[in-house]
Formats: sequence, C-alpha cells, structure tokens
Amino acid sequence: MSNKLTVTIVAPNLSGQGGTETVVNHVLNSSKLNSTIEFSLFTPDHVQNQSWLRSIEPSLKKLTLAKNNRFQNLLQKFFFYASSRADVLLILGVRSILIAYVMRFIFRRHYKIVSWIHFTMVGTSFSKPKLLKYADAHFAISSGIKKQLMSAGIDERKIYLIYNPIQNVDQVITRSKTDEVRFVYVGRIDYIGQKNLKFMLDGLAQLKFAWRMDFFGDGKDLSLCKMYAKRLKLDDKIVWQGWVADPWAQMKAVDALLLTSNYEGLPMVILEALQRGIPVVTSNCATGPEDEVVNGENGYLFSQNNVQDFTKKLTTLKNRLDSFENVDKIMHTTDKFSSQEYDNHFVMALTEIFRQSN
Repeated sequence: MSNKLTVTIVAPNLSGQGGTETVVNHVLNSSKLNSTIEFSLFTPDHVQNQSWLRSIEPSLKKLTLAKNNRFQNLLQKFFFYASSRADVLLILGVRSILIAYVMRFIFRRHYKIVSWIHFTMVGTSFSKPKLLKYADAHFAISSGIKKQLMSAGIDERKIYLIYNPIQNVDQVITRSKTDEVRFVYVGRIDYIGQKNLKFMLDGLAQLKFAWRMDFFGDGKDLSLCKMYAKRLKLDDKIVWQGWVADPWAQMKAVDALLLTSNYEGLPMVILEALQRGIPVVTSNCATGPEDEVVNGENGYLFSQNNVQDFTKKLTTLKNRLDSFENVDKIMHTTDKFSSQEYDNHFVMALTEIFRQSN
C-alpha cells in the first residue's frame, strides 16, 4: 500500500494554452514531486484546447475531464466532491473552494482544501476573495498575492509562498546591436483588458528613437489592435506574428520584452524571457512583477497606466543597452524560480499542511 500523499488538482476555467497550464504540467510531470505525492487532475469545466494534456506524465492514474453535456457535467462534479478520497484538493478557482467545503461537510469527506490561485484579486470581476476563507491553507504564487490574501483576512500562518517554476532552457537570446531597438510581446491580445495593449501602443507611438516590435499571440481583440496601430501610424514598425507554439524559437536578437498588464498573478512570460537573457520592461501591477524584475539589473518596472513613466523606462533601457549585454547576469535573476527550488517548497508546504491536520 502506497504511503504517498494523495493530491487532486482541481483546475476550472482552463483555456489549454496559458501559463497556468504550464505550471500544472510541471507539477504533474515532476519526478521529484511524483516520488512523494500521488497526483490526479480534475477539470470541472470544458478545456478549449486539450493538446496540452498530451504532455502530462502517462503514468498519472486519474485524469478527469469535464463532460460536454451540462446535466452530465453537474452529476460529475457532484460525484467527484462527494466521493473523493484524496488527502488534499489543490483548487485553482475560488468558487470551487466553496463547493468543496460544502460537499465535504455534507458527505463527511476528510480532504484538506488548499487554494492555489493564479490570478490577482485586484481588478478582476471573476474573483470572490470572501470565498477563500473556506480553504484550510493557501499557496501564493507571488509576494503580491500573499499580501492580497492577508488583506482578505487570511491568517499569514496559513499562506505558503511557493512562486511558480521555470524549466531549464539552453536557448540564449542576445541584444540586437542595431540602430533599431527590438521589442517583443508574448501573450493574449487584449485591447484594454488584462494585457492592456492599447496603452502599450500609445506609449510606443511617443518614443523618440527607432524601434521595431513583434507581437506573438492571438485573441478576440487582434483586429482592433491592428486597426489602432494603423491609426497611430505604427503598422510599418510592428509585425503581428499570431499564436505560435514556441515563439522563443523564432527570436534571434531581442532588446526587451514588454508587458503593460492591468493585473497579473506571477507572469510566466517574464520568467521565460529572463531565463533566456532578455531584459523586461513591465508595469508594476501590484503582484507578480515585483518578485521578478529588479530595476536596472534585469529590466525596469514602470508605474501602472503611467504612459510618461513607461516611455521614460523604455528610453532609459535604450540608452543603457550595453549594461544588459551580460545575459548570464540576467538569467541568474531567475534562480529562486528554478524547478528544483519550486519542488522543494511545494513538497514542504503540502507536508506541513497535511501534518497539521492530523
């Protein structure tokens, strides 16, 4: 009989191609984690793009996907929470936390409920911070989210700061060393939503030096962003690459990754850029970026929605590009997010949570 801790990851509202999926895949595929934890995965909502599931370790015993039929889906959710024998439910959605809590009480289940929220609780209409109190403990992926949990009334002793992991990569992307500064963006195309690309385009239009920009990503606002860029007379400086499975493989020389988000959890795209030696200019949107970016060392933080500060930081980066040529120095700023460090924090946190309940 296995002595492993049994953990079911409950992952609602996944698109199938985001940073959260990358983290979930790491956890399910990590040999270190799987040596001490027996994982299963439950996706209570329809996953739009299920191709990411193919990379999950084949030996994972339980992979429960949402039913397409609404009635069957409700029955499936009911049966899952009512019958789960897991030691821990690691839940990525706040509403699912309340459902798990109620069903645990009604059916006298013994699983511990741990929240694992991958988005900020500020500026998001879909977040219900009050529901977090029904969890027994909380994983925080950034210092900012830890602060938000505490502001929501969560006892700091129940919060475990574990960050997010990055995979080791061999690719190094150096500076362009041309007359034009080369910028890139990787992510969903949002005009004025989370990614706030209208703001980015407004800032780029005010720059007084030569530049070029590649946008890697897709989204419902792609046509709108293209039209706005054309209106600002930027279309000859921008290449819209669309969604690409591995955008980093298409980059040869880049001077900075840009991110102008209104809110983030812990932006994986920042870590992915830094570990390839690319400096980052990002909004200080209260959560993840402050853990990742150190001004002047691996990029710059600018005041959120302050276009003057945004253009100032871009200009500063342009004038100091020589100081960002040491890609090894930039890459080492991600050491605390290594998969080895992450796995250690993950195991220690779950072990402590389970031990406290027994």
